[in-house]
Amino acid sequence: MSELDFKKLMYATRVIDSKTQYNLQTAEWGAKRDTLIVQLTDIPALMKARQVRGRDPYPNNPQITLVDTIPEVRLANACEATAHCLYSIAEIASNFANKASGGRLPSSFNDLRKKCEADPSLEAG
Repeated sequence: MSELDFKKLMYATRVIDSKTQYNLQTAEWGAKRDTLIVQLTDIPALMKARQVRGRDPYPNNPQITLVDTIPEVRLANACEATAHCLYSIAEIASNFANKASGGRLPSSFNDLRKKCEADPSLEAG
């Protein structure tokens, strides 16, 4: 979905009434989407930093190499945060689908995923 299409969706969901209050979730989804975009943009630089991290011989024993672990920890942290953000987006979308479908679709991502696996006609085509 392009940025322009997403903005159109955001504007469309602002037209709400008491029956469609769930549309306000698009703002939360949009904030998570922006976070995910930043995280995915940062990961390649973190991978590069891990590859070129400092490696120095230990002064008292040349067979030992001291390795800077901070780039690896930062990369692992970014990967975990990205996975959590993506899952959060999926949960918001599932909850939205549940309310928009009048309860015909499950409100949790895992339940929705299981329902789609059991009924392939529900999968997006």
